Amino acid sequence: MSPQFITAIEEVDVEIGNFIDKLKEQKLYDDTYFLFITDHGGIKKGHGGVTMNEMQIPWAITGPKIKNLGLTDQFFNSNKNTSLVLAKLFGLKNIPKSWTGIAPTVIFK
Repeated sequence: MSPQFITAIEEVDVEIGNFIDKLKEQKLYDDTYFLFITDHGGIKKGHGGVTMNEMQIPWAITGPKIKNLGLTDQFFNSNKNTSLVLAKLFGLKNIPKSWTGIAPTVIFK
């Protein structure tokens, strides 16, 4: 990793810390969800494809209704699941039929 890359990560880390401090100051932190998501998983350095391994994306989520599972292999996550997880968190009921993923129940309290 280049020094510029490391510097950029450090700068973003400081700003995320500032953001979290502001949420806490305003009493919003305990009701906030954080979802960190990548654009794709891929295989080695490949980009995309239609196999499950290529559609799997690493993401992390935390918040009031989320279990702290840490790094887990309890479910397979594809990019199709993310919208359904958010829909479940926000109580959406009329989900479009084109949303074909699942909301992995193991992550919810």
